[in-house]
Amino acid sequence: MTNKDLIEMLKHSNVDNYSDPFAKDYISWNVLGKDLENRLIFISEVENSDDGITMEECHTNENYWSANYPISLNYYPYNNCKIYKDIDYNSFYFIYTEWGGTHLKNVVD
Repeated sequence: MTNKDLIEMLKHSNVDNYSDPFAKDYISWNVLGKDLENRLIFISEVENSDDGITMEECHTNENYWSANYPISLNYYPYNNCKIYKDIDYNSFYFIYTEWGGTHLKNVVD
């Protein structure tokens, strides 16, 4: 799936984060809990540029752990994510694995 297709899919999805009991815990990056992990299905990987994955962060005053850090598919950590969907609530999540373990963020907050 291309990043353009991914963005279009997210724009037109019927996301229900208000009733998703897990969404509030993943507005910013957090460790993936087993309760949520069992409810997710794989959708796609973020498409990488021709240069491959970069560790460069989006230029902003926010730390990427912040809930206010912008979702930017060309920058770390989003450029190395897989997209999953909660099977019950239609919520989408970015998941990436770093040296310290798996972390996850709700795609639409």
